[in-house]
Amino acid sequence: MADADDQKMSFMEHLGELRVRIVRALYALLAGAAIALPFSQWVVDWLARPLTSPPGEVMRYSTGNTHLLSAILTRATGKSTWQFANEALARPLGFTFAQWPRDPQGIYFGGNDMLMTPRQMVRLGELYLNRGRATGDSSAPQIVSPEWVDTSCIGRARSQFSGQLYGYSWWTREIGGQETCFAWGYGGQYVFVVPALSLVIVTTSSTDVSDERRGHRRTVFDMVERLVVDSMAETQASGPHGLPAAFRNIRLMPSR
Repeated sequence: MADADDQKMSFMEHLGELRVRIVRALYALLAGAAIALPFSQWVVDWLARPLTSPPGEVMRYSTGNTHLLSAILTRATGKSTWQFANEALARPLGFTFAQWPRDPQGIYFGGNDMLMTPRQMVRLGELYLNRGRATGDSSAPQIVSPEWVDTSCIGRARSQFSGQLYGYSWWTREIGGQETCFAWGYGGQYVFVVPALSLVIVTTSSTDVSDERRGHRRTVFDMVERLVVDSMAETQASGPHGLPAAFRNIRLMPSR
């Protein structure tokens, strides 16, 4: 009986480890399958797709991966992704998520269309800047584990389209010589986290993606690098009274 119990425990531990590996592969877009949503049965159709590469080897950007994570979260918590996101993430940060689209089976879309204001995006960035705490105060609630924050921003795969490195639902690259972890939303919505400068930058853009979207993306990154990251690095290097070069020629107009 003891041997049987040991074998059962070993199997359950292996199954638990396998589930963790599957979830991590989905977060990193390394599941080995890609699907363009929507279909009539989003989750079922995704699971029925043949693998295009062995899991863990090739990054294939697909909202089917993240939608499957939404379905897993719904099943594991017994709550909708919207409800869980509000209880576990948004409310501790001081705001509320509006409802966003769901699939035909009622599962909140895990890949797109979550609505956030720029201030809410800043709060999300600050959560990662503070390694999972609600604020920079060491006594603030720990919403996300610091280990998960750190591992989310380690590049694990490289996009075949943009060349950017991807971690666990966060992209990572150097901007102005600074290691940067960033969230990248449809149409040019970005949350940049630059830990070395204690800096969070948010940009928003029109969601009307045109043929010039790659040029637009380069413009956004160039502005963030030259006008913010480089300037902040210069300020910190010159001391508390230094004025970044980007702001030295600014003249304030008198109010009327």
